[in-house]
Amino acid sequence: MKKVLLIMAMVGILTSCSEDDSKDSSSEQIIEHTFTIDGTTSYTYVLGAFGVEEGASIQVEPEHFQTSELDRDFNSGIINYLYEPNPNYVGLDYVELIATRGSDGASTGEDITIVKITFNITE
Repeated sequence: MKKVLLIMAMVGILTSCSEDDSKDSSSEQIIEHTFTIDGTTSYTYVLGAFGVEEGASIQVEPEHFQTSELDRDFNSGIINYLYEPNPNYVGLDYVELIATRGSDGASTGEDITIVKITFNITE
């Protein structure tokens, strides 16, 4: 009987100490841009400064790129997205970036920004 009570007490303590999964403090923001560039120009989009546990990634890769990459300056924490279209390509291209901020150091960030960029590439 003492073992049953001890087990029930332990379960109660562990349950009361666990995080409440019903709390959703995360936020998501969507930013959309359209940029017109000529086919010989590269474009840099500045995502801003990020903490050590924060970051960005390419969620949807463009289809007509020569260069499509994220570059992080580890001294400043600034992340830039670099894009250059394929040579001789004229038309639209699209990339989707995801930036995550608000990390507490033990988990992923809760503030998510999705950046949707359409490139109008001209001659």
